[in-house]
Amino acid sequence: MQRLRAYLASLLDPVLAPHRTYAVEARSGLMPQLMAAPDTILLHLIADTGNKTKKLRIREEFLPIENVAARIRLPEGRQPRAVSLLRAGTALPHVLRDGWVEVTVPRVLIHEAIRLDLV
Repeated sequence: MQRLRAYLASLLDPVLAPHRTYAVEARSGLMPQLMAAPDTILLHLIADTGNKTKKLRIREEFLPIENVAARIRLPEGRQPRAVSLLRAGTALPHVLRDGWVEVTVPRVLIHEAIRLDLV
């Protein structure tokens, strides 16, 4: 129910926006989880888009989610040293805008993580 979700978000965003540490484009089956250490931030993207069946021992197939937009807020006074995809092991192009690192993850198949190393 995207209309209801958008309406509720419009009510909550003004209150929550200053405290957000990340934002991920809403996609069906996609769950983000943020983990932070002093010099590294990981934003896990878990895509539970499997073909679920009630029969045992049937192979489950997963569908990829493509072009997922995400933003990670930089801690005060910090800058990114490197931005990469943890599972793919590749550098991830990014844009710095108003204290946020903005990226687009090309493909999430079950799990991917955005790794943000800080200076």
